Amino acid sequence: MAFKLKAWVEEERDPLMEELEQLERYLDGFGKRRGTLVIFDRRPNAKPSLERISLTTTQTEKGHRLNIYWLNYLAKHLLINETSQGV
Repeated sequence: MAFKLKAWVEEERDPLMEELEQLERYLDGFGKRRGTLVIFDRRPNAKPSLERISLTTTQTEKGHRLNIYWLNYLAKHLLINETSQGV
C-alpha cells in the first residue's frame, strides 16, 4: 500500500488527476495494488469544513484500488481540538 498527502493551495489548479497519476506510478514501482490519497484543501475560498470532507473509493483502469480523502484544512484543527478536549 502507498500513501500520498497533498496540500491544495490557492495558486494551484485542482490536483486530483495529477496526484492520482503519481500515486499509480508509486504503486507500480512498489508492486502494490492499493493506495490512499489525502488532499488537504487549504484554499481560502474552499467550501466550509463539513461540506468538504469526503471519502471516495475507486478502481483505476490499471486495476489499482484507491481511497481518496478530501479534507478542508480547518477540519484538521477542529478534529484535533475536539480530541484534545475529550469530545
